[in-house]
Amino acid sequence: MRILGHIYASEGNTLRARGIVEEALVIARQIGPGFQISFLLVLLGDIATRDHDWERAADVYRQALQRATTAAAQASMALAVRHSAALLGARGEHRRALRLLGALARRPDLHFDRDLPREVSVLVVDEQRIMDAARAALGDRAYADAWAQGEAMTLAQVSAEILEETR
Repeated sequence: MRILGHIYASEGNTLRARGIVEEALVIARQIGPGFQISFLLVLLGDIATRDHDWERAADVYRQALQRATTAAAQASMALAVRHSAALLGARGEHRRALRLLGALARRPDLHFDRDLPREVSVLVVDEQRIMDAARAALGDRAYADAWAQGEAMTLAQVSAEILEETR
């Protein structure tokens, strides 16, 4: 069901995609805890981002991150952080987006969706586009500063920062 939701969202049919993913979440929660819930939540956040529903997207990404953090699932944490960075970039919060991506740069082992072809989905995070937009908006010096701040942070630290926003 997750793949079907992904396909519909990629085609722009976010209403149908949201329905499928929400149904998959109900089923996944009935089955029990597992990493699939985090992935489904990230996809639900992607659908909200595609619809420019920034608050909903941020909330769902935080839910995914909280679940992944509780389970100490590094790959799921990185996925939620990466998609949070994309949301921040889309909202024009370039400095914060760069800090998140900078922290992820320390963990190349957690970039499992980086090499997917664009035909697979428009929902795959384009880190280069985020970085290019940030450089254009911030200039070289502020860009380098934000990136260095992020590189100095661990995945746990940036996760905690994102989760702290809800308090």
